[in-house]
Amino acid sequence: MRIYGPCLALFGTVLLVSPTQADAQSADSAYKAAFDAQKYGEYDAAAPLYQQACTGNIAKGCQHLGDLYDHGLGVTKDEVRATGLCQQACTGGDPWGCYRLGDHYRDGRGVAKNTEQTLRLYCRALALNPDTILIAQVRSQINRLSTAPRRHK
Repeated sequence: MRIYGPCLALFGTVLLVSPTQADAQSADSAYKAAFDAQKYGEYDAAAPLYQQACTGNIAKGCQHLGDLYDHGLGVTKDEVRATGLCQQACTGGDPWGCYRLGDHYRDGRGVAKNTEQTLRLYCRALALNPDTILIAQVRSQINRLSTAPRRHK
């Protein structure tokens, strides 16, 4: 347990917070700081903060870190690592992580191309959050897949 002294000074009592609570708060704070840094193009600052958030089980932190690795922003470009981070985000329940992982399977970035897996991941993304923007993105990608020329074996 961590003791927060300011509570003692303000309220005359000691506030005890379990390490897991403190870690979750720290991971959430790291995510917010990383998002702000990325917003201003400070990718070198954002990457380690997203890593801290991801390690602290903030799924969207994993997804954003995966995007940085995918594009080589603030980190060395690494599509395999990006794919793994998107997988971690998707497994953690982040719909955009599932969507991005679907893109990796669609394009064969960091994994072998797999249309069926792409569609499964897009559907999982929508099941997690049927957000209007996400619906439009998935619809666009499905149309792209269905109009792509088919290769015969």
